[in-house]
Amino acid sequence: MTPEELDCIRERVRTVAERIQPLLEPAKGLSRRNAPAHIWLGVRLVFGDEWRARAESSSVLRFIDWIDANPNADYDAWPERPELRPGTFSERLF
Repeated sequence: MTPEELDCIRERVRTVAERIQPLLEPAKGLSRRNAPAHIWLGVRLVFGDEWRARAESSSVLRFIDWIDANPNADYDAWPERPELRPGTFSERLF
């Protein structure tokens, strides 16, 4: 993923997090939900730990838009499959 694509994703997360913060339902054990953390956790769980190296930016942006429309939905409810490039970042180092 290019630096420009990552910047676009970061900006979209910032925008969506601001919008959904008041919409997040309380969670057990949390005094206040953290919208940016909610979105980043979803990205990591859906696309994997190496999402920056493997995920298609358009797929990540669609996932963030889905969270915008469904702020309290379970990440597994996302109706698409993540678009990932084959291989891993660590494999490309050697």
